[in-house]
Amino acid sequence: MGCLANDSYADSTLIGDLGFIDKPDQTGTGEMGYEGLSAYRQQGFAFEAAEALVDFAFTRRELKRIIAHSPDNHLP
Repeated sequence: MGCLANDSYADSTLIGDLGFIDKPDQTGTGEMGYEGLSAYRQQGFAFEAAEALVDFAFTRRELKRIIAHSPDNHLP
């Protein structure tokens, strides 16, 4: 699975990204990461994109569990 871009509806500015770090491990656990620009936080963009990625990811038989993190998340 690859990365997804999250675009602002108003001006098509790239405001963040999310995706899986690697393929699921031997237990079926996949690790998801995301980050976004501070000006676009608290507007639901990351939630909407993460929800769509999780829905898609669980259509894959080898994935049993997802862990997620957002390191720092302090992009300008």
